[in-house]
Amino acid sequence: DVLQDDSIEMGPEKHIELTFRQLSFGYILSQLLPVPAPSAYEQIGHVAHFNLRPHHLPYGKLVGQVLRETNPTIETVVSKVGEVKGKYRTYDLEVLAGPPKFDTTVVEHGVQIQLNVADCYWCTRLSGERQELLADIEKNAPKN
Repeated sequence: DVLQDDSIEMGPEKHIELTFRQLSFGYILSQLLPVPAPSAYEQIGHVAHFNLRPHHLPYGKLVGQVLRETNPTIETVVSKVGEVKGKYRTYDLEVLAGPPKFDTTVVEHGVQIQLNVADCYWCTRLSGERQELLADIEKNAPKN
């Protein structure tokens, strides 16, 4: 048994410094919140979008700040307010953390898509439909 082998010597002591930014978003929130942490968010370029449950609402600003502090690619954190409505399936947003910068760029399958998260509906799970649309556009594009 390796653990019982007396011939193994311990190496020199090594000190490392950890900050909270090296801990996961979920772990930090599990230590701070009196309710389970939100399980998911959608990242749309530099914007993170939550659909917070009612029991998370009192802690929304904390959730947003922790996410910004632990994920350097996220600048703005928002939560959906109310219901999806209208022709473009939009919804009102509450800024939980960061500047209200809603114009963003998403790169999907090598294609850059610029959008404003306050003006249009975005769902990563719909990437297959966007791929089909791009294939149709390419197929029907005039050949030079």
